[in-house]
Amino acid sequence: MNKLKPKTLGAIPTTPWRFIFFITKVHKKWAILAIVAVIIAAVVNSGASYFFKLIVDAVEANDLEAAMFWGLLYPVVVFLNQITYRVSGYAGAHWENGSNKAALDTLTKYLMDHSHSFFIDRFAGSITNKLRNVTGAFENIIPDFLWAHLNSLVSFLVTFALIMSVDAKSAGLFLALLVALFLVNKKFAPGKTVVSKASAEAGTKLQGRTVDVLSNISTVRQYVKRDYELEQLQILTTNKSKKGIANWLYTEKLLLINSAVLFVFALGMFWLLVSEWGKGGISTGDFVLVLALVSNITNSLLFVGRA
Repeated sequence: MNKLKPKTLGAIPTTPWRFIFFITKVHKKWAILAIVAVIIAAVVNSGASYFFKLIVDAVEANDLEAAMFWGLLYPVVVFLNQITYRVSGYAGAHWENGSNKAALDTLTKYLMDHSHSFFIDRFAGSITNKLRNVTGAFENIIPDFLWAHLNSLVSFLVTFALIMSVDAKSAGLFLALLVALFLVNKKFAPGKTVVSKASAEAGTKLQGRTVDVLSNISTVRQYVKRDYELEQLQILTTNKSKKGIANWLYTEKLLLINSAVLFVFALGMFWLLVSEWGKGGISTGDFVLVLALVSNITNSLLFVGRA
């Protein structure tokens, strides 16, 4: 069983990423396995598009044996790659849940070491809500890091390398697309942070007030505060709803802008490919390869700024 050493309990890091490293270091073996598995799976997942080139080129050359070989090998590679992703999921489950438990145990002990006056001066709902916010973060941070950010980063690199092997101009345009998306999302990131924070704070206030009311329901009824508390809760739910809609709509606006950027660059990239193919600069297999690569990476590029 993994346990945190007592001497570390009195020096809990206060910044998010330092706290994450502090908590997850006792599960580093699972973390390393999950990271390595995701990297391998992402490389194979993007590289599997190369089979389309091999199959098309074999068909064009009337090489039935080669076309049959690559065509049958492709689903085998896809299946093995899915197993690799499942390995990352198995390791990620131990990493995330183990870290969540370690965070909960650490913070609970830290809270219980406080004086009695600490709890008198603070609402139980507020304390439990903050505790839940911290421990619950592991349920999102680790999966997002593994299967969103790391997986996308590796996929971008492999896609760029394969497009570069086909046509340098198209690869340059793909790189320009990544830069353009980065700059666009960087520009809108501050606004997204504001609306996301406002939505999260609205949910926190509602949850904390709800816990406080329900945990002191007898007092609320005794002093005829039921209608007042109900009104306050309704105000908080309304605020949470409005903030949630604002956050959602801002995300939709960002996705629409990303879609427009993708459209412009994809149009330019395919125009270059058609021109090179028409001049005999690339084979039909190369053309299909780039189409498959761009198609596979489009969804990741579209949602690059969603978080």
